[in-house]
Amino acid sequence: MLRKGHLQLDIFPEVYINVEELIPPKVIEPSIPEGETELVITGYHVTEENYGYYHQGKKRVTITFSNEQGQTFSQTYYIDKYNPNLAKFIYQVLGNIPEGEFSLKTLKGRKIRAFLYHNYTNEGRGYVNIASCEPIE
Repeated sequence: MLRKGHLQLDIFPEVYINVEELIPPKVIEPSIPEGETELVITGYHVTEENYGYYHQGKKRVTITFSNEQGQTFSQTYYIDKYNPNLAKFIYQVLGNIPEGEFSLKTLKGRKIRAFLYHNYTNEGRGYVNIASCEPIE
């Protein structure tokens, strides 16, 4: 128990890292830059996963987007009772959570304003991801 005037040990010691060592030797930047942009949802594809314990039998939804320059990318979500990412995306696109059954066709052709960021693999390949979005009326 600490008492007034007693020395408290440093519970979280300072840690130094060499950031340059974290960067792969060859980084492949995505062609679509990070930041705010306007996108159109151009399509979707649903597949059933057949590998691993966690993904076995789960449906994967890949949604495709394009920007004003005609560049495309896709983002993957899982239809999973306890994974809210697809529901969050649908909520951001529509502005509400649809009641009952919902057709993904409803999303096709919708315009959104999205904030994009890049994730990288250990090999340095970059991927575009949507951090958040909102509908363009």
